[in-house]
Amino acid sequence: MKPQAVIFDMDDVLCRYDLGRRLGALSRITGKMPRDIRAAIWDSGFEDVADCGGYQDPEVYLREFGQRIGYPLSREEWVAARHEAMQPWPEMLELAAHIGSQVRIALYTNNGPLTKAALGELFPEAAAVFPERYFSFEFGTKKPDPASFTLLMQRMGLA
Repeated sequence: MKPQAVIFDMDDVLCRYDLGRRLGALSRITGKMPRDIRAAIWDSGFEDVADCGGYQDPEVYLREFGQRIGYPLSREEWVAARHEAMQPWPEMLELAAHIGSQVRIALYTNNGPLTKAALGELFPEAAAVFPERYFSFEFGTKKPDPASFTLLMQRMGLA
């Protein structure tokens, strides 16, 4: 039996995501130490809250991100640092495109509103392959919570 849809994650599935590279890029931009940025954003739980829907607006998220690191980060700077941390995996993108020629495909990633808003700049290869893109912040929960998959299937109109 043919599946109704195939769902792909983004980071470490369609691309390699390297938090260390992102921290390094943010450090160069802001002059802050990578460990301090990590503590303010990732270790504090801020990014988890964003992934779970705590910030629905990209600009509100970005402003809070900047306040937490003590630097008024612009959208362009945030995008550049996130982009630097992502290395596309062409083989996986080709596989996804091949599967997409036979069955419905979608991208579902644990990420917040600015990643969604900037996906075309961050990862144009994925934006080109996936007509359907879903982000955990839209559901108020994230993977691996089973409720996130239930909500995703509802949004996609699937049982």
